[in-house]
Amino acid sequence: VVILLALVVGSFAGYIYPGPVVAPAPVGHVVAPAPDIDVPIPYDTGYDTVDEFGTRLARQESGDGAGRVTGSYGYWDPWGTYRQVDYTADEGGFRASISTNEAGTANQNPADVEINSAAAPAPAPAPAPAPVPVVKKVAVAPVVPAVPNIRVAAPSVPALKAAYPYPSYPEDWRKSWVS
Repeated sequence: VVILLALVVGSFAGYIYPGPVVAPAPVGHVVAPAPDIDVPIPYDTGYDTVDEFGTRLARQESGDGAGRVTGSYGYWDPWGTYRQVDYTADEGGFRASISTNEAGTANQNPADVEINSAAAPAPAPAPAPAPVPVVKKVAVAPVVPAVPNIRVAAPSVPALKAAYPYPSYPEDWRKSWVS
């Protein structure tokens, strides 16, 4: 119990006694300005790796000190499928150029992205077959005479008794609860 009490008191010690009060810096003391962390710094980074299955992943990006970035990344699998994305981000916005031979792609330029596809064009869809008329044979139901309404008496069931006696209260049981 004493240990538990010591832990509780210790956890609230920071709230009760916040620590020593530090005096303000003397007048005339010059503090160096904080560095501006929003200033772009030139950089160049990248990687090029091949896994045990022969899949190659690569990325290269460089930025100048003025906020402009250029780079590329790509994917090449062992079966010859590839995608190479070259991009630029500068005063003109973000622009990308994609080179690929992935199935189902075509040469197009949506949303300022240039796609150069070496994939074979997808085959045109086959025309839909002409609709076949549906002929449904309907059988006529035979006419059945109405069945007379016959009433049958329900079978008699013996009355069931409760397994315990019903409680009995005096007529004025409520008066004892109310003053």
